[in-house]
Amino acid sequence: MADPELKKELIPNVDDDKKMTNYEIFKTCLYLGVTSFGGPIAHIGMFEKIFIKENKLISPTTFSQLFALANVVPGPTSSQLLTAIAIVKTKSLQGGIISFLCFNMPALIVMISFAEFIKTNYLTADLDQNSLNILQTIAIGICQGAVAVVLQAGMSLSSKIKNSNFQLSITIVSAIIYLSFNQYYMMIILMTLSGFFSTKLHEEKFLIPNPQKIFELRSVKFIGIPALATFFVIYVLVYVFYFIFNDYSINFYLIESFYRIGALIIGGGHVVIPMVLNEFEKILSKKDILNAFTLVSLLPGPMFNIAGYIGAIVNGIFSGFLSAFFIFLPGMLLLFSSLRFMTWVNEKPKLQFFLRGVSSSAIGFIFTSATILWYDSCVKNIHFHFLLGTMNFFISFLLLEKYKMNVLFVLFIAAVYGFVISMYNTFIS
Repeated sequence: MADPELKKELIPNVDDDKKMTNYEIFKTCLYLGVTSFGGPIAHIGMFEKIFIKENKLISPTTFSQLFALANVVPGPTSSQLLTAIAIVKTKSLQGGIISFLCFNMPALIVMISFAEFIKTNYLTADLDQNSLNILQTIAIGICQGAVAVVLQAGMSLSSKIKNSNFQLSITIVSAIIYLSFNQYYMMIILMTLSGFFSTKLHEEKFLIPNPQKIFELRSVKFIGIPALATFFVIYVLVYVFYFIFNDYSINFYLIESFYRIGALIIGGGHVVIPMVLNEFEKILSKKDILNAFTLVSLLPGPMFNIAGYIGAIVNGIFSGFLSAFFIFLPGMLLLFSSLRFMTWVNEKPKLQFFLRGVSSSAIGFIFTSATILWYDSCVKNIHFHFLLGTMNFFISFLLLEKYKMNVLFVLFIAAVYGFVISMYNTFIS
């Protein structure tokens, strides 16, 4: 994800002090919520286009500082950046909440609805076996394309550290170790050690430049210490209720799992894939998780909406919305707390180095997940020979990485590939 490098003098008449109303935020963010296809990298480009180039509502300097903060704080980067922009432009927490809901809810509703259809077999109930086989083969083809999206996301994120052999080494070592010891505790150990070594063996050239304090948010209630205290209080309560009531309702398991995942994800939304794979492998198949990722790749909005699908698959519609709420909540609370101390956060070199190491390790987990999902979609399926599946995966990756094709187009090509394979299977049978 490229940090915007626009120069303020090239964008005349930018007014950082011009306020936006809640209704203007509503319209702008709802538009983004239904059109922001392509994942976090594409989202940042759309925000830059709308807020800087077209409407001149925010300066490139402010945008870059908020973007840097969203990269430092755990959680969904694009959702946090849009929420931060809304808070700065409305000078209210209400504006931030409106932007968050408008950006996330459209795709989340689709995710949860689709999960309910899948769970009840509504979409396939009236199909004969031949039609069902064709549909399943097409779905596997799309999944193979989605695995290429995971790999390409890892490649894009690793491009941010391509000038540092040390950080690239962290990514490679983390990927190999996590592939060998695929346990949650290993992720925590690797991220912690990576952050520690990155602090000790730091590289000054990668420091975030000290920001100037260019906007005032003292009038905004709740941000700062109250938000940080709320984050920790909820963290404690989530664990307490989980240990007391987990045996009575699976919702407490979902709440604890997604709150913990949301509080730990640093390095981009795609890091949610290895986290979810590890957390839910005992109650969901890799196919279910791959289906969730495939669907979220087809829709606008953030990668974190995958939580809604998983919650709905596990325990129905209410659990879908509950899961989504608790995966987003910690990142939003940490963003609210950090906005008050943005200058302080960006001026702490050791914190920057530590989080850079954690992020590099998390990128390695994405490569591990791509390997695991490739095996599950290309090798462990009854509709594709693994070489044909791998070919679909390779074509999809080539279209994404070399030819920079749109994700939706690539997944459509993967679906066509699956359809051709299904026709071939029908012909030879």
